[in-house]
Amino acid sequence: MVKKYPERYSYTNPKKAVDTLGGGFGYPITVNNTGGVELQTGVPHIGSCIKHFAMYDLTDLVGTPSFGGGVPSMLWKLITGNLIGVKETQMTEGLEQWEPRIEDVQTMIGKTNGNPNGLTSKVMFKAKVTGDMEALAFNVPLDERN
Repeated sequence: MVKKYPERYSYTNPKKAVDTLGGGFGYPITVNNTGGVELQTGVPHIGSCIKHFAMYDLTDLVGTPSFGGGVPSMLWKLITGNLIGVKETQMTEGLEQWEPRIEDVQTMIGKTNGNPNGLTSKVMFKAKVTGDMEALAFNVPLDERN
């Protein structure tokens, strides 16, 4: 005999439910006006995951030596064309490996205008679900303007 559990669905509001595959907490985590954690889906969630990926350096996560864009480690180094090229390659190859929802990734990293210690990352990618090219730009470290 198969027992059904209809009470499991009684707490789910289909108008507010977040698709658990391809959705989740945004980065940086924000609190909405009701005091709950802001959830995202679709391209905004992909952008959030790209920001999260960029904030890790290689070997920060145990067991995942190729995870991380390595952008924060650039902030106190001498910014040369070679270092930028290495980090752009690291970020592009890492996103192609660790973010299965995107393809055709292109990464550009440069100095932030008006901030001598800041970096701006620009990532262009194609969302597999929609086939649309998307562009994302964010500053490192992240601030309220991103």
